[in-house]
Amino acid sequence: MPPSYTYFYSTARASLTQTRIWFDECSHFDSKVAINNIVLLYQIEKGSLSIDRLRRALRFVTLKHGSLRTLFFIDPTTNCLMQRIIQPEDPEKELFAFVETKIENDFDLKAIIKNDKYNRTLFDLSSGRNFHVNIITQRQDNCGLLQKGDFLLFNFHQIAFDIPSLDLFHQDLRKAYDYQVELSCTDNQLLYIDYAAAEQFRPMKLAEVFWHELMFDFDWHSGFTLPIDHRRDSNEKPIGLAYRVEFTFDDDIVISQSNRFMRWYECSQAIPSRTERLDWDIYQSVCTRVVQHSKSIRM
Repeated sequence: MPPSYTYFYSTARASLTQTRIWFDECSHFDSKVAINNIVLLYQIEKGSLSIDRLRRALRFVTLKHGSLRTLFFIDPTTNCLMQRIIQPEDPEKELFAFVETKIENDFDLKAIIKNDKYNRTLFDLSSGRNFHVNIITQRQDNCGLLQKGDFLLFNFHQIAFDIPSLDLFHQDLRKAYDYQVELSCTDNQLLYIDYAAAEQFRPMKLAEVFWHELMFDFDWHSGFTLPIDHRRDSNEKPIGLAYRVEFTFDDDIVISQSNRFMRWYECSQAIPSRTERLDWDIYQSVCTRVVQHSKSIRM
């Protein structure tokens, strides 16, 4: 039986998904390019919005949803990723980034969108800054209003927000803007941090049995011959239970594939995170072929 505990955490271990996002961003991708920014752009089609009123409404939404004001840190004792909901002691302290930008043309707008999508410095998870708002206007004097043709850009870090939460965000923002009061929470309302805490007590016995049965007769010390079409002699150097494999290709293959890759790279606007993802996809493809080849040999 898992140990009993009380919900409504303010500090807890990060969920498995949050941990994966954190370490992917820290370890596997270019440090200058964001890969987890969720950019949502809205344009005012009619009427107007008060910027001050909108800012207060966003604060009310952030107060209700603790994930939008959650910081992350590594626990030095357990070496695990932890999360903590920031409790606003100062009622006037900003809980999210809020900036106003004026543009003159579509080129300026595209530059802002690109910056928000790939700029990693917009967020600081260690201080709980994972929500960014950009008010984009086309007039020098907007009288404190977002008017027809202006834009509203929301930027969330994926560790704190996901697309299925969007409808709830819209609903609460509309309510907070209309009534200008703090959004009520029921006494038994659970936050994402409560789910993350409960996840740690999820029984894993069935998963352990599954993997034990699947890998029971697997020969961990056997080497693989990579099933490549143009096979050449390779130098295999054992590193623990893994192997580093080096192999070469004919010049015609290298030139042909290099040209294709460069054309793709140019079309992708040379964004490093995309090449990282391509490398990862290639690695996964090779692993899949290795496993399939191994199974065919053993059968």
